[in-house]
Amino acid sequence: CICDADTTEDLFTIDPNQPVLNLKKLFWERTKTKQAKNGITLEKINFIYNGTILDDDIRLSDYKIGSKKISYVFVAIKSAELIPFFSRMLQSRSPPKEHAIDIVHKTPNGGHECYVVVDSDMEVRELTNTYLTMLSDHVKGGYVDAETASLLTVASHLLSLSLNGKVLDVYARVGDFATDDKVTLLQISTEGDVRKRFSALRKAEMEFRTKRNEDQFQVVVAKSLKSLKERSSIGASRLGTFHSVDHLVAEQTSSDAQSAVTCTADILAQKPTGDVGSDVVTASHILRNLFSQNNEEIEFYDSRKGMKLMDSSTSVQDLFVKDKPMILRLTNLEGMTGATEETKVNELGLSEMQAAIESGTAHPVIEDVKIRLAQGLNVPVERVRITEVFQGSVCFQYTVSDLSSRERQTMLQQDTTGRLRSQFPGFQDLKVHPLLFRPAFDLALFDVRGNKSFVNLNNRFRVGPPGMEKTYTQPKGWIRYGLKVLTGNASQDAWLHPFGDDGNWWRAFHGTARAGRYMSGVDASIPRQMENAALTAMADIHNGGFQEAHVAAYGPGVYCSPDPTYVENNGYAAKVPLYLNDDDSGSVKHFKIMLQVGVRPGSDTLTPQSTDKIWAVRDSKWIRSYGILFKEVTA
Repeated sequence: CICDADTTEDLFTIDPNQPVLNLKKLFWERTKTKQAKNGITLEKINFIYNGTILDDDIRLSDYKIGSKKISYVFVAIKSAELIPFFSRMLQSRSPPKEHAIDIVHKTPNGGHECYVVVDSDMEVRELTNTYLTMLSDHVKGGYVDAETASLLTVASHLLSLSLNGKVLDVYARVGDFATDDKVTLLQISTEGDVRKRFSALRKAEMEFRTKRNEDQFQVVVAKSLKSLKERSSIGASRLGTFHSVDHLVAEQTSSDAQSAVTCTADILAQKPTGDVGSDVVTASHILRNLFSQNNEEIEFYDSRKGMKLMDSSTSVQDLFVKDKPMILRLTNLEGMTGATEETKVNELGLSEMQAAIESGTAHPVIEDVKIRLAQGLNVPVERVRITEVFQGSVCFQYTVSDLSSRERQTMLQQDTTGRLRSQFPGFQDLKVHPLLFRPAFDLALFDVRGNKSFVNLNNRFRVGPPGMEKTYTQPKGWIRYGLKVLTGNASQDAWLHPFGDDGNWWRAFHGTARAGRYMSGVDASIPRQMENAALTAMADIHNGGFQEAHVAAYGPGVYCSPDPTYVENNGYAAKVPLYLNDDDSGSVKHFKIMLQVGVRPGSDTLTPQSTDKIWAVRDSKWIRSYGILFKEVTA
């Protein structure tokens, strides 16, 4: 996938043993008309992959292009014409090196981005003019939003280029700050942009000082303080299942990634039997078809054959979550606006930040974290949303709305952790949702503890702490695919394992077949839209927790049932077609799907209106999914 400066993405198929020049020629033939309008020739085009400027004569495979089913390559324009090369040579003791620079200006409506390849002797002021020249061409081509186009009306000396939030001196040389093996991300801004950020922080600081002593806000703080220990325990579990960005970057070009491409092709080439309970091929096809409904690729690997990738099976229920979360972990709040003795990393300080999030109150630390995240991730600050703060040392869970494939690949290829480390002095690590970048599933994990056939089982058990037990009824006729929710920590896993432990949570079932009736843009009269909406809602429950019922006849809360037949027979279990073959036969089986969940035991867990068939769980944090249930039905 070749990404051009105007956000165009083109797919090409090529043998990775071919030289880079052959891929460049394919790209040129498809885009030369557009490129010529911008004064770009084939000789000016450079390709960048994983921070490296590609040499025309080197094979693609030598750069590990082809180690994934789709490799993202970025187009950069060679820009050294401002000062003749020989003039530069006179100023240098040795020939200047070439560096890849990514200059961006992000706005809520998109902004502008351009990759350029320049030599180490180019000055920042020349780099700014190079950017403006390219911006002018893209304005003429209609590729730029109005806010970014207005940069052309600003005198060039009032524009600044920043590296990791620090403005560069206009006479600084590229070689003074650019690295040899990574794309250097620079952000262009005006004095007005800087004033706007400073004003936002000051406004947040003043608003928080006013709000923090109000009785209503203190009620929210008290509630947040009470739940901090539990939220932090859940957060620690999440940290254990989320993937390290550094590890994902390393996997990008690993031999195991290439083996996974082959493994995926091999298993999907096999014809599924349709036996969802025992055939791993059928299970693989079902997962692939689930992901394809969300336009996502999926990879399979087999750890029994020595392949080592980070597994995503822990989060298959989150497939249709639109904005998947990430977690920034800091050791401290050093250098953060508003991080005074009153807002330092202690239980009260964290609880006040969480209360500000929940009540919609501005908080200077939260606002500063958003701004720094936006700069480090190269996205507009308006798209960053902090959703939770918890201990360990201090963790900020956040989402970035509408994160495109290109933006995800940019994050992987442009040293995101290095940029965040420059933004946050207390940076520890960045963890991301397992499905955000590269969903991969270990075939060896399909038959783990959580997978279970209830086809001929209809037993009942009493589960929960002594004196608070409730009946668990096994879902007869269903097949469960277990979700990997166990951490290996006995105290954290007691809610589910071992079965029969006094710490076990109650068992129940949650369906989403009617979810589409409450989703914007879903026509309830169109079965296909309702089917997709059901899958979407089934997954969305983990985006910060389950969602409360739209019709709260049994009190406000999350609705589920301890009786699996009630969920199935009353239209709550989604009925979804899963296409098992890719040929023209149209072979398809239909399955009902619902979630198996745990509900925290407690005298205050359920609303007073709850019945033996319908439970309304008062707090979304008191219900957790641990399995997806499938049952084959007739069309």
